[in-house]
Amino acid sequence: MRNIALAKMVFPEGAISACGVSGRPFSHNDLKALQSLGKNDTFFSWERTEKDDSYYANILNFRISHYEKYGFGVEGLWSNNQLIGQFGLQVLDEGLDRVEFAIFLGQDFRHSGLGSCLVDYLVTSCARVGLSEIYAVVRPDNPEGVGLLRRMKADDLGMVEHFQERARMYRVSVGRL
Repeated sequence: MRNIALAKMVFPEGAISACGVSGRPFSHNDLKALQSLGKNDTFFSWERTEKDDSYYANILNFRISHYEKYGFGVEGLWSNNQLIGQFGLQVLDEGLDRVEFAIFLGQDFRHSGLGSCLVDYLVTSCARVGLSEIYAVVRPDNPEGVGLLRRMKADDLGMVEHFQERARMYRVSVGRL
């Protein structure tokens, strides 16, 4: 079975539940929460700049359309009915059958071990369905992300352009963790 097809089974029905948080696919009703979470937080956007409300509307539409097209995607991450981040899988390259994981935590939820816990949960969930590798694309100015991938023993595949930004691509072999 192909990786993209397997990715649909990693979190069936959007059932992320780990590390004291839960995830679900975004809905259009989540726009205000997403805008609020990203406000004044340059690390909550891929471009590392403060974004206006329309940016988060576009992100939300992208997340929803990806889920509609592929049956999985990056979901809203919730704790006590509060949006605290984004987490999940998305298609990196359909032609090469590559799936990447993404994690963006709000500034009040970083540096707590939550990201490491979620990634461990993700790897276990990927292995359970037979997905043997996942990818990550990280900006070089994200030392936490780079450190997380080093801890995961990810293979550094070099620099790429990703969403119009220079970044480093990694491959995580799920079976070797």
